[in-house]
Amino acid sequence: MLSFITRCFNTTSQRIPRQGSQQSYSTNEVKSNEKKYFKLISWNIDGLDKLQETLRERTSSVINVIKQEEPDAIFFQEVIPKSLDLLKTHLDDYDFYTGNHKNYFVSIFTRRETLKVKKHQIFSYPETIMSRNLLIVHALYNNSIEIDLMTSHLESGETFVNERIPQLKFCFEKMINAPKNRIVLFGGDLNIHNNELQQIGDIPDNINDLWMVMSKNEKWAYTWDTQSNTNLNFSRDCFLPRYRFDRIYVRSAKATSRFHFKPISFKLQGLEMIPSIHRFCSDHWAIQVEFEL
Repeated sequence: MLSFITRCFNTTSQRIPRQGSQQSYSTNEVKSNEKKYFKLISWNIDGLDKLQETLRERTSSVINVIKQEEPDAIFFQEVIPKSLDLLKTHLDDYDFYTGNHKNYFVSIFTRRETLKVKKHQIFSYPETIMSRNLLIVHALYNNSIEIDLMTSHLESGETFVNERIPQLKFCFEKMINAPKNRIVLFGGDLNIHNNELQQIGDIPDNINDLWMVMSKNEKWAYTWDTQSNTNLNFSRDCFLPRYRFDRIYVRSAKATSRFHFKPISFKLQGLEMIPSIHRFCSDHWAIQVEFEL
């Protein structure tokens, strides 16, 4: 396995909980408040859009989707400091963790009501040209289910396939080697093509691609789709590419776990154009998945 540089933080980039919001529950409170479903959204929110004057309205629309859907966890990619300021201000029911604090970076938001975070880690990819890394949050869901949340934005573009493939392999190894009693969810803008996946021997055993598990419906396949998303302003007279760059993988806990964690829903979000600016929230659609407990 590649020797990756590890940096581990416990509280540095965590949003400080508001007074009175500490996560301590009595047994009765946990039983009465316990949710029956776990919801996750992963979204490249395109903080690097050339039309920076649209950043506030696009990010505000992302926030509206989050507030409407109320996911337990959110994987963000291409966050920039300005968009992070908006996210952390308006998503105040969440704690947040970041892979960096400058240029652009990944972030994980966790709903304070349902997820108690123990620690988070950042793994820097040694050969990255684009300052990419892996962010992992170790958490306890509803005071009972141990879960690892992992997001990354792998190296972009055909030119950097030799950097991207080892990065994906490393992420899969992290999933495989996580303690067997923990559920592991990994997702983000992986920039991966299926032929690249085959170069590492395809998806490892015991890891599932949630789009493939949930029916391989082409309607939900293409998360970067210039045929329907016009943010990048491709000429309508030329070939319009679309790819399944964004993916979410799951590794279940060992079979002896008493918890049921079954994927029951997979769909895309952010499909509506923002009328005031005639743009979508991002050039990527978001993935939203839901699990039955």
